[in-house]
This record gives sequence, C-alpha cells and structure tokens, in this order.
Amino acid sequence: MAFPFQPAPAELEALFSEYGDYHRSALNRAAHVAGLPAMFAGTFGLAHAASPAFAIALLVAFAAANFLVETRLALAAAALSVILWMAGTKLPPVPAAALLAAGAAIPIATHVLVERRWPETAARLARFERVGHLWFLNRLVRAVAVRARA
Repeated sequence: MAFPFQPAPAELEALFSEYGDYHRSALNRAAHVAGLPAMFAGTFGLAHAASPAFAIALLVAFAAANFLVETRLALAAAALSVILWMAGTKLPPVPAAALLAAGAAIPIATHVLVERRWPETAARLARFERVGHLWFLNRLVRAVAVRARA
C-alpha cells in the first residue's frame, strides 16, 4: 500500500533503475551486500556505546525514513535492522568503528576500482542513500519470490 508521501511506484522504479546503473558489476553488488550491513551494525554499535537510548532512537528513525520511501521494503528493512542493531549493540566501540569503516571502504573501493566511477554529485549521493539499501532488499525479495514459485 502506497501512501501520499511516498514516491509513486514509477518514481521508485526510476530511482532503483538509476541506482542499479551505478552497481552493474556483480563484485560491486557483493561488496555492498557485505558492506551495508557492516556499516549499519557498526553505526548501531557506536550509537549504543554513546547511549543505548540513542541507538534505539536511531533504529526507530531509520525505520521511519524507510517507511517514507516504500512500505513493503520498509518492513523488510526494519526486520533486518533489528538484527543488525542487536549485533551492533554487542560490539565494543573500537570494533564497531572498525566495522563501520570497513563497511564503508569496501563498497567505495569497488566503485572506484571495479565500476571506475564515483557518484557524480552530492545530490545524487543523497538520493542514492535514500534508496540504496532498499534497492538491495528489493532484489533479494524478488529473488526469494522467484525461488519460492519454482
């Protein structure tokens, strides 16, 4: 169910298509599949080290931001985020920071070394950050649905 404040399905598909154009290489996509969860777990770990209440607030804010984009994927992202939040809150600050740094560095390195390009502008990066993790979840949900039908 789409709400008035969410992008129209065609607009969301256009965002996903544009995002997909920047992630053509299987190696780059794999780096993101590994890097994005590492970044989230590390971020939640650092937030928890600062304040457990802050870590919870961050989790809720992330879920709310996803809901502004797409309901079905927001629910999947919320479930995955809770798992990453629980894992992240078990980490001491230094390993959490290392996980966050590695989670960011690996996808950036594959963009530069494999895709041979950076996001063109800060505005494009902001749009991509809004839908990037949902793009990967969307691909996963579709792959699981196809396998379930087979």
